[in-house]
Amino acid sequence: MNIFKKIKNFLNKRKNAPCIIAADEVGIRFLQDNSTIGKFQWDECSKIVTYKDDLLTTDLICLEFELSNGTVYLAHEEQPGFEDLISALSTAFPGIDGNWYVEVMTPAFERNYRVLHPEHNK
Repeated sequence: MNIFKKIKNFLNKRKNAPCIIAADEVGIRFLQDNSTIGKFQWDECSKIVTYKDDLLTTDLICLEFELSNGTVYLAHEEQPGFEDLISALSTAFPGIDGNWYVEVMTPAFERNYRVLHPEHNK
């Protein structure tokens, strides 16, 4: 196999690999092919919002994390580790209303944008 085919195969494999969320009491890491491609600690979050994207036949619930340096990370419910993220989020930010997921889920096909943190921006 020539070098160009090897590079193409590597890039195609990487492009199709899922981005996995690893969340804990410290923060979040985004992993792809067992490599960290992004990470932050909870105390770096200046804003957390949730909303739903309309994908025509289904909806996709998303979380956006804006850091104090302006970087924004996106996580969505189709990513492996999203349920663990929800659990870690409620531990790291106990002031976030525990019903946020249901509130953003219904009604269907509405954006249902919500600011989760800081709480005073609700």
